[in-house]
Amino acid sequence: MEMHRYRVLRHKVLNIYRRKAIEASLRRIDVAGIAPEFRAAAEFYTVRNALDWQFDPTAAHDIEARLSSSGFDQDVINMEVYA
Repeated sequence: MEMHRYRVLRHKVLNIYRRKAIEASLRRIDVAGIAPEFRAAAEFYTVRNALDWQFDPTAAHDIEARLSSSGFDQDVINMEVYA
């Protein structure tokens, strides 16, 4: 029973860090080069997209495809999770 709780906790923690890694990767793509007056709005949408990635499978597929086309494959995202 204790091992099961540990696995559930580990999965939840890794999922949170994976969302943060997706958010950081999206920030590198979407926020770079944005004018300072639009940076806050871009940051908001980046966080929202990362949450959509976590909870909406269709959005996750689209976001992962966009990240992949910008050179962010699963290995890069995994390294971001563990860093």
